[in-house]
Amino acid sequence: MNKLLALAAITLLTVGIHQLSQPESLDLRVQFDKYTNQFGKFYTPAERAYRFQVYQDAMKQIQILNSEENSTTVFGETQFTDLTNEEFAALLLTRKESPMNLDAELYVPQGPLKASADWSKITSVKNQGNCGSCWAFSAVGAVETLLTIKGVISKDLWLSEQQLVDCDKGTNNGCNGGFENLGIQWAKKNGLTTDKQYPYDGVQNKQCKYSTGQYKPSGYQVVAADNMYTALSYQPITVAVDANSWQNYKSGVFTKCTYKSLNHAVLATGFQEDGVWIIKNSWGTSWGEAGYIRLPATGNPCGVQRESYVAYLE
Repeated sequence: MNKLLALAAITLLTVGIHQLSQPESLDLRVQFDKYTNQFGKFYTPAERAYRFQVYQDAMKQIQILNSEENSTTVFGETQFTDLTNEEFAALLLTRKESPMNLDAELYVPQGPLKASADWSKITSVKNQGNCGSCWAFSAVGAVETLLTIKGVISKDLWLSEQQLVDCDKGTNNGCNGGFENLGIQWAKKNGLTTDKQYPYDGVQNKQCKYSTGQYKPSGYQVVAADNMYTALSYQPITVAVDANSWQNYKSGVFTKCTYKSLNHAVLATGFQEDGVWIIKNSWGTSWGEAGYIRLPATGNPCGVQRESYVAYLE
């Protein structure tokens, strides 16, 4: 949050009094009041003026995007609409890009490619909050869904992301980013406990409360791009994406992808018959399609086919 406040202060200086004193739409101010109530936003008077300006600019851009003909994407208010794109990225897009471990075990298809798959009902959408822990949610999501499909745990049992944030202190760095495959590897070695025993609060630099748990995968495997649909036919898989343009996504097949860096980790939970990817995010159910986003079938959208892992049980 300190990073966010610092960015806001810098931007306030550059915006200047002239821009903040431009005529403002009364209707948009009423809408902004509803927005702040809906998402529980609280500002100082000075910050409120700044946040309204950011919100106003975002709503103008949303209107432009939604007016495009033949677009399959709908944009709208999210909990991030009062953030600049730079603030949004600094807060949430903290996954560090690294070369894929070419020595890691490769995924071998379990069976034939199915016409479609949808594992989205296996576990619930969660919310990482103001913590760059997407890697932990992606890793735990892969392990959690695997163990549920295999009958090791029930659908109503959640595993702990906070345990990874607090305890996986090797290469991974809690709220400041990490790698989902290394999170799965940590779970293999140490085991995960439940979210009930170790609940999520999204706070960095805490002591590790429970360094072990009873729920372990056998490890992770690298999923090659041409095997991702086949892997998804049998279970969810982790994927890394460039989510820089996801800030105000509401619904539909997302066609505004950028691909500069793999800055966010998520969980692919299936694909439609037309090949559209079904992606589970960790930004809560008020974002996107009840916490999900769909990506086009072709062209490696948002880098979704660049780096993928599957958790497995022997």
